[in-house]
Amino acid sequence: MSTSRGSLVGSTLLTTEIGLVRLDQLAAISAASGRLDVVARGQGRTVSVRCWPTRRGSDTIRRAITASGFSLAGSPNHQIVAIDPETGIRRWARLAELGIGAVVPLALGGFVGTERRVPLPVLSQAYYTNDLELAVPNAVSADLGELVGYFMGDGSLHAKGIRLCVAEDDRDVVERLALLVRRLFRVTPVATLREGYLELAVNSTRLAEWWHVAGFAKGLPDAGHRGKGWTPHVPAALRECNCPRTYAAFLRGLFEADGTVAEGVPILSTASARFADEVRAMLLALGLLTTTRQTTSGFGGSIFQVRLRNLSYAARFLGSVGFIGSRKARRLYVGDSANTGKRDRIYLPRRQWRELIPVSDPRRSLILQSLRRYGSVPRSLADALHVDYPDTRLKRALADFYESVCDVADEPSGGENRLSVDSEASVVASGFMVR
Repeated sequence: MSTSRGSLVGSTLLTTEIGLVRLDQLAAISAASGRLDVVARGQGRTVSVRCWPTRRGSDTIRRAITASGFSLAGSPNHQIVAIDPETGIRRWARLAELGIGAVVPLALGGFVGTERRVPLPVLSQAYYTNDLELAVPNAVSADLGELVGYFMGDGSLHAKGIRLCVAEDDRDVVERLALLVRRLFRVTPVATLREGYLELAVNSTRLAEWWHVAGFAKGLPDAGHRGKGWTPHVPAALRECNCPRTYAAFLRGLFEADGTVAEGVPILSTASARFADEVRAMLLALGLLTTTRQTTSGFGGSIFQVRLRNLSYAARFLGSVGFIGSRKARRLYVGDSANTGKRDRIYLPRRQWRELIPVSDPRRSLILQSLRRYGSVPRSLADALHVDYPDTRLKRALADFYESVCDVADEPSGGENRLSVDSEASVVASGFMVR
């Protein structure tokens, strides 16, 4: 085992055999044994990971934020994989050692193990209601994930049921949501034309109660909250199914409800930093990279805009996630462009680059020139090299995305639970490789 005794904040998402699990939830799951088996990134084997809570307190935590908005927060001595931008060599570094300009790899694609069946609560008895035909699914599915995703984007929960809002012109979206409701709950939603939109209502107090118990309700921004502005989240039941189809379905519903397409690229805006982290992590698990821009709303609050990184990932988004309706799907970029893969470069030790490509290959001088200038090679060129000269070292390097650290700051812990994660090899935490 590693000798590190650093800790990460409880909201960190760990990639495990039971999907993306928050560390504070993992501590509860593994309370009996104090450990959970996960597959270490790139190791091809199961690694025993110990996870235990550390004390609350006012200790300082260190947060590293990359140029695209990915962040990792924990004690300054927690270990993370970093890359020397001059030599391309990987090393273990503590969060305290990371400075602006440091390069860190992010795990591109993050499913390990197999899909899981996640059971759901049973429906309460219908003693005093008329919705006797109502049924609920007994386990998480892609259909349920799509509906929950739409709800998190543009839905609301009331004592008498669930309401979804749809743009008036998106009739295909209304039809799809109505189909999902009938398929999942055996009831027909009621569509009502409002000013500028259609309201789709599932009127059932029993369903509203079940929706809340299953963990699909939005959260309170603060203890004294009233009215609108409830906080979306990715429910634990969906994350822990470890199913790419369900992850994609949730994101499809979410982006349809609350996303836009600008210059051919999907964008999601949210006022919740934690929800932005969860969405980024789910997209990264599906092999889709994003950038995040923080802006200010008209009310003075922060808005986090999660955007697919470039046009090449927009095309992949259409294939793996997509939109429910045709209006937004038509605006996605699916052509070729010289800029589709910009700011996407691969790091390997320089000696290995020289070993990978023969002296006679005309691309050798281009690679050496790129290494002298940037210390790295464009992904498109590295991909082409791997096709011509398959090599396990290059294959491993292509499985990651490389980000520069743009901000490192110490901040008070705020009393948030922190957990120590200790393993004999790297594991993926919020996209970063740690131990």
